[in-house]
Amino acid sequence: HAATFIKQIATDVLSEVQPMPSIEPVQAWSYKNTALMAQTFCLAATSHGLATCMMEGFDARRTKQILRVPDRYGIPLMIATGYDYHQPEDLPK
Repeated sequence: HAATFIKQIATDVLSEVQPMPSIEPVQAWSYKNTALMAQTFCLAATSHGLATCMMEGFDARRTKQILRVPDRYGIPLMIATGYDYHQPEDLPK
């Protein structure tokens, strides 16, 4: 992205004079923020009695195709959400 490139040049020039924050690509920034939101979702779901499981390593291309997600978006992770399964013998009598 052009904006990231321009920010990086300005940061490199000014960092000689004063400390500057590092510039990350937009995708890295958005994936980090997605992870923070996912953590908040999991904590909220758990507080409402739901079980969650964050997943990565799935086929993102096929997932985007099935869910009809436009190419300009990425899927950094998925969260399975539902109620815990209990075997009948595990239930209180």
